[in-house]
Amino acid sequence: LSYVFKYKGRLVVVLISILASALTGVASSLFLQTLIDDYIEPLLIEAVPNFAGLFKAIIFMAGIFIIGIVATLLYNRLMVTVAQGVLKDIRDEMFEHMQTLPIKYFDTHSHGDIMSRMTNDVENISNTVSQSIASLFSGVLTLVGCLVFMLYYSPMLTLVSLTSVVLTLIVTKNLTKFMRKYFPLQQTLLGRLNGHIEEMVSG
Repeated sequence: LSYVFKYKGRLVVVLISILASALTGVASSLFLQTLIDDYIEPLLIEAVPNFAGLFKAIIFMAGIFIIGIVATLLYNRLMVTVAQGVLKDIRDEMFEHMQTLPIKYFDTHSHGDIMSRMTNDVENISNTVSQSIASLFSGVLTLVGCLVFMLYYSPMLTLVSLTSVVLTLIVTKNLTKFMRKYFPLQQTLLGRLNGHIEEMVSG
């Protein structure tokens, strides 16, 4: 996060864009009720339906969707540039640090393993920055917005939904505990594989 917060200006724009995207997502879902109740249902009972009001409502809804699309595009593009900046900063620091390491380090570690740290491990951090952080903020904001309106419309159905969410979280937490140990192992094995390729195949 210390690397990410170097790009404070872009992050502020990202947060505003995520907020706009989440709000338009919630608003578009809520507007469906208004669209059906106030515009579509009255037309069904009219002998000569006038579609002018429905047309305006659809244009308004399209405007909400366009704002959401632009906001999503903006924060995704900005997060990619932040991720690439973080990637460069980490690799520059790693490369500078490598210049200070003794020869013994390079003799006891395969080139592929060292390259794996510079590429695969840092790439995972980049993916987390560009995708996961933005998705987390967006998901939290959308969740809070939906939860507020769910409670407004039906507290009982909200309780049923939240119960299923809690059960899902409990199952996911237990699965994560079980699977967590395999991620570092996967990265270690990837380093060994790269080392083998560098030493035995490329060499």
